[in-house]
Amino acid sequence: MPLGDISVGDTMWYASGLDGSLVPTQVIAKRTTVTTGLYAPHTASGTLLVNGLLTSAYASNMVPSKWVGDLYLTPFRCLHWLLGSDVMMALNEVVLSYAHDALANVLVVVRKLLLTVTVPAFMAGKFC
Repeated sequence: MPLGDISVGDTMWYASGLDGSLVPTQVIAKRTTVTTGLYAPHTASGTLLVNGLLTSAYASNMVPSKWVGDLYLTPFRCLHWLLGSDVMMALNEVVLSYAHDALANVLVVVRKLLLTVTVPAFMAGKFC
C-alpha cells in the first residue's frame, strides 16, 4: 500500500525492542513532508525498516506492486547470490559509470540539436 493511502487508525508493523521483532502498531497521526528526489534502495527481501516501520523498498510510482518489483529484480538477486557482494558492487560501479557517460553523451547531442534548430529559428523570428 502506498504511504499516501495510509490513514490514522491503520495498522503497520513496527520493529520493537532490542531483538527487532515486528509487532503490529496503530497509526495515531499522519504528516506529509515533500522532498526532492526519489530514493528506492533495493534489498534482498524487497522491504526495509524506516524509523522502525516495515516498508516496501519499491517506489510506488515506479513499480505497481511488490510482486512486480520482486519479479523484475529476481535476475539481479540471483547474480548477487552467485557472484557475491564484492563482485556485484564492482559491476554496479561499472554500470553507473557507463550510464553516466551515456547520459552525458545524450545531453551533448540534445544541446547541439537545440542550438542547431532553435537558435536559427529564434534569430529568424520563427520561434513561438
